[in-house]
Amino acid sequence: MQINSDKFTIYEVEEIYKEFLSELKNAKVMNVNLDGVLKIDMSAIELLVSVLKTCEVESIPFSLSNISPEVKNSLKISGFNHIFGVNDE
Repeated sequence: MQINSDKFTIYEVEEIYKEFLSELKNAKVMNVNLDGVLKIDMSAIELLVSVLKTCEVESIPFSLSNISPEVKNSLKISGFNHIFGVNDE
């Protein structure tokens, strides 16, 4: 699933949540493509954690891809980089 915004914040979470619900109905794999996302906040990170946990329960492989340095830094600062397998590169 592609996040089609340069921001993934509380203002985008409701709409993206709906997209996740739709995607999860038939998903065999959940790859969240963050290409172009330069800003992420805790509400968006919490949504990603929720999707990750849902995927674990449903045995759907989950991954993040094309993570910008800004988003990596936000994940690191929030302490969630390891849950998503994002290294400190």
